[in-house]
Amino acid sequence: MTLLLKVQLAVTRTEGKTLISESNLLLDDPGKAGMLDDELYFVHETTQMIGEVETKVFIIISEKRMAEEKRTLFARLESLEKDFNGQPWHPGIPGELADRAGKLDTCLEAVEEQGKVAVRRKRNAISQLANRCGKMILLTSRDVQWKEALMTYRQRDEAEHDFGQLKGDIDIMPLGVSSMASLRSLSFILFISLQLRSLLLQRARNAELLGKIWVEEMLRILTMRKITRIGQVWRLNEVAKKQRELCSALGVKALALPDLVNK
Repeated sequence: MTLLLKVQLAVTRTEGKTLISESNLLLDDPGKAGMLDDELYFVHETTQMIGEVETKVFIIISEKRMAEEKRTLFARLESLEKDFNGQPWHPGIPGELADRAGKLDTCLEAVEEQGKVAVRRKRNAISQLANRCGKMILLTSRDVQWKEALMTYRQRDEAEHDFGQLKGDIDIMPLGVSSMASLRSLSFILFISLQLRSLLLQRARNAELLGKIWVEEMLRILTMRKITRIGQVWRLNEVAKKQRELCSALGVKALALPDLVNK
């Protein structure tokens, strides 16, 4: 479950559970279904008093994300069971299982059976986690529709991920660079790539493309252009129809060979 707060608000555990409970009715209501980026969502819109502020709330379920998160959840549980079941028992086993399980430590318990480890699933805890899979609760003080709220969340989430990745790339050594100058150059390239991505987002927003096609798909289409050098001759592949349409919508020129190579 993800909480996106457009303003700084506090959501109590009881309020969160209430919202999640409401979401269980969405999958049976075709009137709540909607499409975004060729993906099916079920959306319920309501209002909620968060503290003293009346806030617009979108409860959003993605069937695709639900399936992926449940698959990840149960694959992890099975992996832990496989690693521990049948191992010789000793008093430290429960602690080892908890450490390995991490956030899933409430879902499993280790017991001794004839001197061996037997891992048991805690059904209620697992059911609670599974019930959250694929569900998002977005809160905003703005008067927007669910698609705009979700796109705003995606943009912020992606920007935080990209900048987090940039920080991670800088913090982790080695980076395949041989000097501080090379490191500075790599950091500059990464920074420019983020700026270009932000520019692409801005152009897509101005062209009202967000909600019809997402950034990753735009990048995939744009990177289909390739230039190669055969001997002393540079060759640029043909512009595909999707590339021409996307460049036109973004208000940019589809590159031709003379734009890249001085003859």
